[in-house]
Amino acid sequence: AKTMHSLAGLKPQDSMRTSSLHIKTDAMRKRMDANQAQAGAWIHDEALQTSAPLLHACALRTTYCRQQRYKLDTARYALPSEIFGKISFFALCGDHLQLPPVPKSSGLLAPLDATSDEHQVGASMFSKVHYLFEMHTMKRFTDPRLVSILAKMRQIGGATLTEEEW
Repeated sequence: AKTMHSLAGLKPQDSMRTSSLHIKTDAMRKRMDANQAQAGAWIHDEALQTSAPLLHACALRTTYCRQQRYKLDTARYALPSEIFGKISFFALCGDHLQLPPVPKSSGLLAPLDATSDEHQVGASMFSKVHYLFEMHTMKRFTDPRLVSILAKMRQIGGATLTEEEW
């Protein structure tokens, strides 16, 4: 398990513009090869907390990393059958009711008006996922107080906690 930034070899000062995402050094190539060249799956948790440009950057960098080994056409990296370097298994997981990324306007579900090309490609990759499974109920505990708090957290418009719940 690693952060998306780490897997894609992105540092805080790096740009997520397409023109800046090539693999720049031998050290970066070796690091990415070790993490991704032979990977058979990409399982991304907390997907809806990911910015669209970051999803795009990771998909493109992973494709660059896997390009020679799998004879990939890098121009097709955002197609559902080619995503993340044509990885065998790609899954986006997470609770859709959790907080969006900061700023919210960078999110995968944010309006696309006046956004960058990278944002639009990231959002389109997300919208073209083949299968969607939505869990309606999940509990990791049986304490009635915690279950009540969880139900209130998910209530549209929110709800006030009782003194006992606080």
